[in-house]
Amino acid sequence: MGFLRTNGSFTVIVVGLFFITFSCAAFANDLESRVKARWLAMSQHDFSTAHEFKTPAYRAVFTKNLYVHSFSKDILWNLTKIEGIKYDSTANLATVDVVVETTRNSVGLAAKPDVVSIQVKEKWLHIDNQWWHSSNE
Repeated sequence: MGFLRTNGSFTVIVVGLFFITFSCAAFANDLESRVKARWLAMSQHDFSTAHEFKTPAYRAVFTKNLYVHSFSKDILWNLTKIEGIKYDSTANLATVDVVVETTRNSVGLAAKPDVVSIQVKEKWLHIDNQWWHSSNE
């Protein structure tokens, strides 16, 4: 046919670039899914599940019970968007910029509390093929 002629090295480069692009997209999707799942747990006051997203080193020192009791159910969180993700491949680290709406739990209050939108820079470490939320922010 002769429509597209390639030599072996060109084909390898194209296939390699496709694999790298696909791998990077999967890498980013995995991180984004973990960020969203952690914030969903936080918004539902499911701090036991949120604890599971912490790094293995963190969880080895801070028990789930200690972590759960460090939060108040008076604050409501809602992840509104992920603004950006920056990777540092040399450190297996990602900085994730998120926007979160916070408000006070209004159950039993006469007036509806204000909703405050805050920007949070989170650090996520890639360890053993998994993304973990780091407390070193």
